[in-house]
Amino acid sequence: MICIEIGQAQTPPDTSARTTSQPALKYVTKIDGASPKALIKALEAALPLYTQRKDPVSTRAALRSRMDASIEIAREVLKSQGYYAGRVLGRTIASADEPGTAQVLLSINAEKRYEFAPMTLRLKAIEDASVYEALTATAQEVYSTGEPAIASAGLNLAPALLVRLRELGYPFAKLSKQTFRVDHATQLVRPVIDIDTGEKSRIVGLSVSGLSTVEEEYIELLASIEPNSVYDQRTVGGFRDRLIATGLFSGISIRPQPAASQEPSALGEPDLQEVILAVELSEAKLRQISAQFGFSTDQGFSLESAWTHRNFFGQGEILTVRGRFAQLEQGVTTELALPNFKRLDQILTIGLGVAREDTDAFNTLRTTASTILERQLTRRWAVSGGGRLEAQRVEDDLGRRTFYLGAIPLLGRYDGTDDIFDPQDGVRLNIQVTPEAGFGDATLFFVSNDVLLRGYKSLNIAKGTVLAVRARFGTILGEDTQTLPANRRFYSGGGGSIRGYGFQNVGPIDDDGDPFGGRSLIEMGFEARVKVTDTIGVVPFLDFGNVYQSTLPKFSGLQYGAGLGVRYHTDFAPIRFDIGTPLNPRAGDDRIQVYISVGQSF
Repeated sequence: MICIEIGQAQTPPDTSARTTSQPALKYVTKIDGASPKALIKALEAALPLYTQRKDPVSTRAALRSRMDASIEIAREVLKSQGYYAGRVLGRTIASADEPGTAQVLLSINAEKRYEFAPMTLRLKAIEDASVYEALTATAQEVYSTGEPAIASAGLNLAPALLVRLRELGYPFAKLSKQTFRVDHATQLVRPVIDIDTGEKSRIVGLSVSGLSTVEEEYIELLASIEPNSVYDQRTVGGFRDRLIATGLFSGISIRPQPAASQEPSALGEPDLQEVILAVELSEAKLRQISAQFGFSTDQGFSLESAWTHRNFFGQGEILTVRGRFAQLEQGVTTELALPNFKRLDQILTIGLGVAREDTDAFNTLRTTASTILERQLTRRWAVSGGGRLEAQRVEDDLGRRTFYLGAIPLLGRYDGTDDIFDPQDGVRLNIQVTPEAGFGDATLFFVSNDVLLRGYKSLNIAKGTVLAVRARFGTILGEDTQTLPANRRFYSGGGGSIRGYGFQNVGPIDDDGDPFGGRSLIEMGFEARVKVTDTIGVVPFLDFGNVYQSTLPKFSGLQYGAGLGVRYHTDFAPIRFDIGTPLNPRAGDDRIQVYISVGQSF
């Protein structure tokens, strides 16, 4: 039994004078009796006696009208929660203990909750037992026999069956009728679903409209649909996803349509209906200019700008010219990316660049040419490999040297996070192995290995709190530190590694107190990303690590840095402001470092 009591202010009639407006009658509500919490919440969310409390009535007649409406809605709520035998037993208005108030009482008898019985499914013009078996399996994923007969589960059943039919080759399937038969004797609810499946279909081609600069041949490549293949909504969905991923279109519509002429099927199923996919596209703007600004006390100001053309030759080729202008580094690179190169989910990137670096550790001037082929193995895993040629002049404490280097960078990448720019959960892993050889002022052969792991976990202790962890391990095999070009050694310290320390200021130093670099590295970072509002967050952090001249890290002499950051969350990425300090500084380390950039620190 559920009792809902609603208190209402009550005033005696005034016979001495009549006015055009009457005082509002106020309500207070109270629920008595042991009741299922889910049912109580559903009633509170639906009954006008609750939802319209801030809109008071002015007469008893209006109150009774609202009460009657609540009774009818309460009956529907009971059914939606599976209480099909539930009854609203009565309503009364009685004086309350407190003078000047009245009480509205709804007595609701929920009784036993009904359960689902197996569905009855009727498919028009289909007798294929395998189709019925597939749809029965789908139904069991939505609801189970014996579960409470909650309306939402039953209403989700028909849409799930239609989706499954479209995966089985019936693109025009539609719901004819859906009812729920209630058996009060057994207290069971049986879903009864009638579906007009339409004809089973095969795809015979595409009809593409809306193109102006993109070639239709490229759309056919992205479709990747074998001629005369049985229609499958999953295949069409994959086609749509690939179209979206190109970034070439602002509007995408893909609809199956019966073909104008029907030819004999090549699949041994001559009764299959022929359909074409009508693809309607709206091209997006193909050219884009972007810029990113940053500042840190250890590196000064930085500005990165890029010009991008997303359809350079007509098949989604991406040409990017990128410039970096910072106090420590200046350079220009040009990249041409050929998506779906030779096969789907494969991209070839050709790059050419020139750059100059001037840091405390070294000065370099280099020209680089590279070709990298990347393949997306699964939704999470990708691998890449290629070649890189580089001519460089390096000046450090050992003097000025010139090198001509060739490298074969190999990369395995896993991304199990939920968001590209601001992940809340998941793990990212990068494993890079780069054999490299060269000649010039020294003959070189070495292999650089770099492993980067990042993890993110939403915490239940507070809304919007994310614990982020970063770990990096690196080692170089084959040459000693002095022989390696200075810009190939490992360095640590700064906004992207161990905050609180200056850029490259963690690790070995030379006789002049400048960073010298090493052949191995270990870094760890921890952050608690706490959202204070929808747009503002605070981030306490702790970073530590070190660089060693040995081949493997010694895990000794670790340098620790800690601090506090602020994040301003925008629609595209958070804006980052971090202040860090070294916890065990060495001579010459500044006490405070400030880092400002776009995006999280890792």
